[in-house]
Amino acid sequence: MHIQVYPEYYNGELQREGVEIYGKLTSDGKSRMSLSVNGRVQISYDKIHNDGNNKAGDLDQEIDVFVIDKTAIGLVCCMDVNNPPLLMSVKNKLDASGATNKVICISAYMSSNWFKGEILSPDLRGYLVVMSNGNPDGVDSFIAGADGITLVGLRMNIGNLSFINNGCA
Repeated sequence: MHIQVYPEYYNGELQREGVEIYGKLTSDGKSRMSLSVNGRVQISYDKIHNDGNNKAGDLDQEIDVFVIDKTAIGLVCCMDVNNPPLLMSVKNKLDASGATNKVICISAYMSSNWFKGEILSPDLRGYLVVMSNGNPDGVDSFIAGADGITLVGLRMNIGNLSFINNGCA
């Protein structure tokens, strides 16, 4: 099954087939990150940080993960990667899922000063990371292994699942 990961503020058409992860502005100006299966939202949350393009989401939102084929997927929207309580909540939910593989998907519109180098910060190690960036002048989109080292390419296969990063390279 294909898992399409799109950037934050994604304005393109969704396929409404398989798993799609994306960030879009809501009618009330919040940036909502969602995971949909065949067009139906399964999990979502509103980005907590205000980046100047969105209204801040509530601090006390329910954070959940989605499990498919022994793989748990957690969502982090852009700047929220620097929100320790939110990131810890996502990691705790991933760890409690019982899944063999744990993936943090980040939909972003990040400048070039994020994620410098080929090794991720220690707070993301132990998890596979798919970062889909929509800013063509920003940091390149990437996929990183649980060791924190970025992989070559924007695809990653885990068993029957194929993660496809649709961000800027």
